[in-house]
Amino acid sequence: MIIVTGASGFIGTRVAARLIEQYPNTEIVCLIRDVTNKLEEGGRQVLGELNLKTIEGDLITGKGLDRLPRSPELVINLAANTDTENRDHSCNDVGLQNLFNAIRPLDAGAHFMQISTTALLAGRPNAKLPFREDCEPQATNEYGRSKLRGEQFIIKRAAEQKFCLTICRLTTVWGTGARENSFFDVLRKKVLEKSVVTRLNWPGLTDLIHVDDVAELIVKISSRPAQPGIANVFTLSTEAMTLAQINQIIHERLGFKYKQINLPGVFWMLAAAFRHPIHSLERLIPARVYNSLWRATLVADSVIYADRSKINEAFPDRNSKKLRQFIDDVLK
Repeated sequence: MIIVTGASGFIGTRVAARLIEQYPNTEIVCLIRDVTNKLEEGGRQVLGELNLKTIEGDLITGKGLDRLPRSPELVINLAANTDTENRDHSCNDVGLQNLFNAIRPLDAGAHFMQISTTALLAGRPNAKLPFREDCEPQATNEYGRSKLRGEQFIIKRAAEQKFCLTICRLTTVWGTGARENSFFDVLRKKVLEKSVVTRLNWPGLTDLIHVDDVAELIVKISSRPAQPGIANVFTLSTEAMTLAQINQIIHERLGFKYKQINLPGVFWMLAAAFRHPIHSLERLIPARVYNSLWRATLVADSVIYADRSKINEAFPDRNSKKLRQFIDDVLK
């Protein structure tokens, strides 16, 4: 028995399709949101074509969760509110608690996979070196804090009940079918608007991974449960680029001339320094304004820049999609 939450989403439909191949003749139950929008409708159509069982539910209110089977062998919790501009991210922590309570008990034969984010490291003090999986989380927005609370909750439950737990922290995920106003959707619009911001010499490295590679790794990791009671953390990433490099690729693919605007190093030093106290403004200014400033501080410094040695050692032969070769996936 396998349960996948967020199965109708950007990553979820791809994970569901690969689970069928990885675990033939296994019952797969997909928890989907009880809402209607273009992205959700498209995801439901894919799940229907895969002939997978779906259950409508709401992780925040708990509605429909009583229909989920108890004590599954594998749980992949993809359900999340990833819109960093949003004030309410209770799906990421309260929703996880409600899910766990609905499917417990879990034992050493169960594998719970919590899909998390590297955004909970946004406040790490030293961005001169890439971070590793044991880096101490320091979140600077509600999205990161909610995902951190979710991690802390499920780590504690795993230690108490001795089930297998894997946490997969995602870097910037890109590919066809992302939600509106996602990272690359915003960049594409800004380039089309000929925004000056897209030609600045942003110096900070940020990690990227294609959605197809995320799905492939999640399913591969699902068959490698960790030691019961101890969380095994992976950072899922393929490559690191500066925002300047990304913008140049988008300009060139869209047929625009790219002429970089070089701001002095002292400007970027000040911008990077602003990353630490910025959280004090979160409740004082509009969410959209704070989100823009928060994102800018991350790409002004190499904050979301990962040491990929653990994932590369675990899967040395993976053939990952690189942005330059597959840029059309985010420009459609």
